[in-house]
Amino acid sequence: MNDGTMYSWGWNPHGELGDGTINMNALVPQQVRGDGGTGLLANIAQVDAGEYVSSACGEDGSVWTWGGNYASQLGRAGSVSSLGRVVGVGGTGTLPNVVHVDAAYDHIAALLGDGSVVSWGENLWGAIGDGNAPSDATSPTAPTGPGGTGSLTNVIAITTTDYYSTFALLGDGSVFGWGWNNNGEMGYIGGDTCNTNRNCQFTPIQIPSLDLF
Repeated sequence: MNDGTMYSWGWNPHGELGDGTINMNALVPQQVRGDGGTGLLANIAQVDAGEYVSSACGEDGSVWTWGGNYASQLGRAGSVSSLGRVVGVGGTGTLPNVVHVDAAYDHIAALLGDGSVVSWGENLWGAIGDGNAPSDATSPTAPTGPGGTGSLTNVIAITTTDYYSTFALLGDGSVFGWGWNNNGEMGYIGGDTCNTNRNCQFTPIQIPSLDLF
């Protein structure tokens, strides 16, 4: 909305509408409540919703989440449906300087103003990109750099798939991906072996023969 508030509607099994209810679907738009269920969530610049979780990026670079938290996809401790700010890297403070947030099935990725990426939530298939699959990320965690060392930098855009993969566009036009690869999402067949002998990519890899600039 022009005033920075939010509306949501539809399916609501885990409180992902943010209206203070659970298992009460909404056929018409409902305003998303503020922290602790009081007031209204305001000054929001960008929003995205996954399967069971919703997220919002504030004009001040903050990130808010609500909905299911069975895989730590809220990025903080809290009960199902509770709305609150995502904690900082390492689990302390709150995550600052976010310019874009992207929610998938049960993990969320955020692009920071310095060109870095962090994500949190389910990591069974390597969607966090830190090489620690299958351990979920309970707080914002940076992916490694290519080859599992260093860090991924100079990122200008990110996206998550509907399920278990994450992709990043770098300033030089290269594209990197990590996570689920059982159908060749990374541009090749193979990779790390994850749950029930599926193909995954646990750390960022450059998508072959794809240069967007």
